[in-house]
Amino acid sequence: SAFHMPRSMALFRKADFAVVAWPVDYRTSGEEGIGLFRDNAADSLQNTTLAVREWIGLVAYWLSGRIDQPFPGPG
Repeated sequence: SAFHMPRSMALFRKADFAVVAWPVDYRTSGEEGIGLFRDNAADSLQNTTLAVREWIGLVAYWLSGRIDQPFPGPG
């Protein structure tokens, strides 16, 4: 899924494996704004929970040495 892309790309980079990012299965339309009540409150909470879990995973992978950067950028 698209939300796993930063972690996946960081893992491939750490293994020195060249890949091209092709995110799929987006969870949002890209039209959402920041704030709990700009969209459906339950959807906003679910998206926030998903993002926080992925950020925690990125930091955990970085602290354990599985990836080189906690928040890897493109390219």
